[in-house]
Amino acid sequence: MKKYPVITKLILLLILVLCIALPVQAVFSAYTNVDKVNMFSEPTPSATVVEVLKIGDIVKVLDKSEDGEFWRVEHKGHHGWIKSYQLSPKDHRY
Repeated sequence: MKKYPVITKLILLLILVLCIALPVQAVFSAYTNVDKVNMFSEPTPSATVVEVLKIGDIVKVLDKSEDGEFWRVEHKGHHGWIKSYQLSPKDHRY
């Protein structure tokens, strides 16, 4: 059995802790499947509308709300929240 120096063990332990502690974010592209999609500043329809997207606009999905009703997206430098049913993944693996 090969013995590893203490520093190597500490580095491996640190990497393991970081992997467990950091949240996993799925980033993928999606497109709007309806016209006049409101992008909100917060994951609620009562929030300020940041941008209005048209059907077929491509967004980068960064995260989802706790209840799964909204997806946090980026579109042309703007960030906001869109109702999940108004988006379809561009890559059908998701």
